[in-house]
Amino acid sequence: WDEWFAFMENCCSYYGFTASVDGTPTEFGGDVYSATETARRAADFILSEPRQPTFVLWAPDAPHPPARPETRYQGAFSELGSLRPPNYLEKDVSDKPSWVRSKPIWEGSERAGTDALRRRMFETLLSVDDGIDLLLDALVTSGRLSDTLIVFTSDNGFLLGEHRMKGKPFPWRAGHR
Repeated sequence: WDEWFAFMENCCSYYGFTASVDGTPTEFGGDVYSATETARRAADFILSEPRQPTFVLWAPDAPHPPARPETRYQGAFSELGSLRPPNYLEKDVSDKPSWVRSKPIWEGSERAGTDALRRRMFETLLSVDDGIDLLLDALVTSGRLSDTLIVFTSDNGFLLGEHRMKGKPFPWRAGHR
């Protein structure tokens, strides 16, 4: 790598994080939002490189829990309705393994907490959208957009009540998309 910027924490660094900057641990204060900082650095790298084949990997932590949105986007989805697909808190789990059958149907506080998490996850993605705009602008400015391959990928999905589950380590579509 010509330049290296990677979180030193395992996951979910939103504000106040430590990153390895070309091998040097560097502290970023509580006013620096990680998705914005990493996108800015990636865009600066694109603009600083001579016009030659270049590889940039930008991997923001958003929307991983605890999903702390950038201050300017807090509350942006406060009016978002609840997600209730047909398998949400599935009542009949008789066709599921015993470890699923033993899971209770959530009470109000768990439902509300999961709904709030979903809203925060969406709010963190607004900063990711801004980061994509910043990278696209850098590609246009540097004259590279027309010969650039852009790949969007994700490491996993996240269950928010489907099959009575919350999280990602489950063998259902919502957990791996």
